Amino acid sequence: MLKYQSYFHLHTKVALISTFAVFVFSFSCFSLNAQTLNQPLPKILWVINDAPPFYILNGKLKKQGFGDLVQKAIINQLPQYNHSHKIIPLKRVLLLLKAKKPLCFSTWIHDTRADLVTTSIPYLVYEPHGIIIDKEQLKKTQQSLSLKALLKNKTLTFGIPAGRGFGERLDGLINDAKGYANIYRRAGQDSTEGIFKMLASKRIDFILEYSYTFKYFKNSLNLHDNLSFVPLSEQVQDPPLGAIACTNTPWGEQRINDINMAIKSIRKTEQFRKILTKWFVFDNNKSSYWQIFNSLVVKPFP
Repeated sequence: MLKYQSYFHLHTKVALISTFAVFVFSFSCFSLNAQTLNQPLPKILWVINDAPPFYILNGKLKKQGFGDLVQKAIINQLPQYNHSHKIIPLKRVLLLLKAKKPLCFSTWIHDTRADLVTTSIPYLVYEPHGIIIDKEQLKKTQQSLSLKALLKNKTLTFGIPAGRGFGERLDGLINDAKGYANIYRRAGQDSTEGIFKMLASKRIDFILEYSYTFKYFKNSLNLHDNLSFVPLSEQVQDPPLGAIACTNTPWGEQRINDINMAIKSIRKTEQFRKILTKWFVFDNNKSSYWQIFNSLVVKPFP
C-alpha cells in the first residue's frame, strides 16, 4: 500500500512538473509572438514637392498628379512598411540624398544619378522634353531649337527650377554651359509654377519642359497663346523613363527591391493604365504609346 502511495505521489509530481513546463513554454511563445507583433514596421519616407502635374498640392486636382497616384498605388502594394509623406523643395531633396538620408521619391528618371540614388525598374514612358519659348522670341533666334545653341546665345536667359534634372544627356549640356550661359535657377516650394510665371512675364526667355506640363500650366495659369512648345533637335534615341528613386544605401536598395515587385503588380492593372492614360496618352500618340511602353518598360523588366 505504501509502495502504491509513493508511486502515486511521484506520478502526480511528474504530471504537475510537465504541466508547469508546458505552461512556461506556452507563455514564452505567447510573449515572443506579442513582441513580434509589437515590433514597429520598417519605414519609407516619401518626399513630394509642389511641381504639377507630378504632384498637385492644391486646387481641384489636389493629389491627382501622376506622381501622387502612382505613389499611392505602390504604397497599397507595400503593407509591410509604415509610410509617411513630407513636402520638401527639390533642391533640398538633393541635399538630403547627398547626405544619405533615408527617403524615396516617386518621379525620378530611370537609371540616373547613381551617386545619389538607386532607381526602380521603370513604370512609365515620358514624352521627350522640348523648349517652351515666346513665339516672337522664336522668330528672333532664327535657328533650330538646339538646347546647346540656345544656351550659347547670351541675349537669352534660360530658366530652370533649382534641383531639376532632365536626364544625363540634357543635364550634361546644361552643366557644360554654366561658365557662359545666362541660367536662372528658381528655388522655393513652387519653383515650377514660378518658372512658368516668369516666362509668361518675359523675365526669362525659354525653359525646358514636357509638353503635358506645359498644357497643365497653360490651363491653370491661363497663359497667353504666344508661348510655343518646340521639340529639341538634341533627342536621345529612347525617351526618358519614369522610376522610383531611393537613397543609394543598403536601406534604399532593400526598399527598391520591394518597390520593384509592387511595380510589376500594378502595371498589369486597369487602374494603373488609367493613370498613365490621364496624363500621358493623347489622340496623337494613343496607338504608339502602349507599343513603346511594352517595348521599353515591360519586356526588358518582366
